[in-house]
Formats: sequence, C-alpha cells, structure tokens
Amino acid sequence: MSPLTPADPLLAELLDRRGGPVVTAVVPAPGFEGDTLARMGIRAKELRAALEDAGLPADVVEAAGAVVESHVGEDALGIVADESGLLVSTLVDVDESEEVLQVETLPRYVPFLRDRFERRPHLVVRADRRGAQVARVERGEISRDTEVTGPGDEATIRKVQAGGWSHKRFQNRAEHTWDQNAQEVADAVASEADAIDAELIVVTGDERAVNLVADHLPERFRDHLVLDDRQPFDDESDAAVFERATTLLRDRVAREIVDVLERFGEARGRDDGAAADDADVLAALRTGAVATLLLSGDSGERVHVAADDPMQVSMRAEDLTGLGFDDVLECRLTDAAVQAALAGGAEIVVVPEHGPNSPTGALGAILRY
Repeated sequence: MSPLTPADPLLAELLDRRGGPVVTAVVPAPGFEGDTLARMGIRAKELRAALEDAGLPADVVEAAGAVVESHVGEDALGIVADESGLLVSTLVDVDESEEVLQVETLPRYVPFLRDRFERRPHLVVRADRRGAQVARVERGEISRDTEVTGPGDEATIRKVQAGGWSHKRFQNRAEHTWDQNAQEVADAVASEADAIDAELIVVTGDERAVNLVADHLPERFRDHLVLDDRQPFDDESDAAVFERATTLLRDRVAREIVDVLERFGEARGRDDGAAADDADVLAALRTGAVATLLLSGDSGERVHVAADDPMQVSMRAEDLTGLGFDDVLECRLTDAAVQAALAGGAEIVVVPEHGPNSPTGALGAILRY
C-alpha cells in the first residue's frame, strides 16, 4: 500500500497549510564546491525576499533564511512557510533542475510526495543465535541502530557434542535458548517497525536465527518481511546488505506501481471504476469517490478550490460558487488534487508519465464507487 496517505505526519501538516499565501521552496544540496556559502547565501536572500513579498511574519522570514544559510550535507531542503510558521524537510535525490521557489494558495506537494514514495522507511536486521542488530533506515539513512542481546550465554547458545545421556539435554537447552533470543529480537523488530511504519523488514544472518525470528514476528508483518540469503560478518558485507535492502525496496515499489497501473488500465478499459480525465478526477474527488489518486505529472494548470472545504475542487469557479461556496481560491491542478485526495482519505501513487496504462493527463483515479 502506498505510504502517501493522510496518516503521514508531514502530509497532514501540509494539508493544513492552505488559503495562502503559502511559500514553497526546494533548495538543492549545497554540494562541495568552494562557493557553497555564497550560493546558499544567495538562495537564502531570494527566499527571504519571497517571504517578505508574501507578507509573512518577520520571525518566519528570518527562520527560513537561517535554515538555508546553515544547511550542510548531501540532501536538498523542502521548505513550506505561511503565517502559521515554517515546515522544513530534507529531500533526497533533488538536483538544481528541480529547484522551486513559488508563492501560491497551496503548498507545492509533488517534491515531498516523490521523496516519500520512493524513500520509504524500512528495517535491516542482522540476526545470529545470540541476538541481532536492528537498524532503522529512513530517507536513505540509518536513523537508529539497536543491538538486541538474548538471555542465553555462550555455553547454551551453541549445540555441543556432549554425547551419552546428556547429549539430548544439551541439544534441547540450546534450541530453547535460541528460541528465547529470537523472541526478544522479534519483539524489538516489531517495536522498531511500528515506530517508523516500516514498508519492508529485511532479516539476514545466521539461517537458523533468521527463520526463528521470522516465526516469532506477528502476523501483521508477513507482507513486509523478506528473508535475505546473505550472511554479513564484516563491514563490507554489512554495506552489501543495506544496498540489497534498498534494491528490494525499489523492487517492491516498482511492483506496486505496475499493480496500480494494471488495475487502472483494466477499469478504464471497462469504463467502470476509473476516472481518466483530469476534470473527471476532480469531480470524483469532490464526492470522496477516489480510492487511489494516480499522479503522473506536476501540472500548473489553474483550477479552483473552496477555501472552507479542500475536497471541493473544480476546473471552473462557478461550479463551486453554485454549490454555495463564497470563498473560492485559484491554485495549481496537481496541488488541488493532492489536497482533495488527502482530505478524502485516498492514497496517492506516483506513476510514470508515459506508459500503456498511465493516465493521459497529470491525474488518474481508481474509484471506490
């Protein structure tokens, strides 16, 4: 299931920022050139000017400029500001061609959506018979690394070749200790997965330990679990495991996109259960009929939305005033559609612009009814 739903805290906060003026800025990573400070200083100056022109409070203007001036690292910045304050998020894989500085009635959603759709949180677990390393990976970086050690000691972790009457007892004791350790690891994995709403849990390491951990995980994680066949024991193989996890995640996202596009194409072919035209998608959003919004572009075509109800969107302002909405805002098509989808509880899937089942315009929708 797509992670782009109203449950995402950042998207939920963006949904509250409407009515304008709303300033959105996407600032590429500083890089490592010698003129980095100068370039970031220029971008900070431009952002401050845009915020001042939009009439935003002085403390918001200064805070936004300071964020850009002090930015270091390899990630871009996504900034949304209005009179209520400043929202800042790092964005991965953004270059200078995707730089944004706009003043609108709604935030510019697409840079944040693409980042979250492709860079989903996941866990990488390296298990052995004593415990495990459990790493949270968020936005392409390890955000937390936890070591879990079970109650067993070295004497009971390994099966011993004791022989005689005691052999069976030693074997059973080892199996019991492995099982206890695996349960503790599984509990920790479940807790970490819930904390970041992990899209994928990749468990690797000792084959027996991996299978025991998998057996102890709650059923709700079965669709998110991948048992990898690599067994890392050093830094080099650790790096390979994290890269492998990233590849598995990309494969999962790609399969999700293919599945959504196939369902959309089939429904469109039957002329039942899909909206394929931008205007039809907006009409479906107005009634809450959209289950999945397909986003294949970032259209700046002008549309209209009711200030008091983000689900009420239309190509024509008179459609909304005719429904009794006096305060109607003009905005970008894609931003209005995303806002309406989030307000209506729909999920959003970012799909390719070109393909046999892709929408012909910027939007498509799979309908609930």
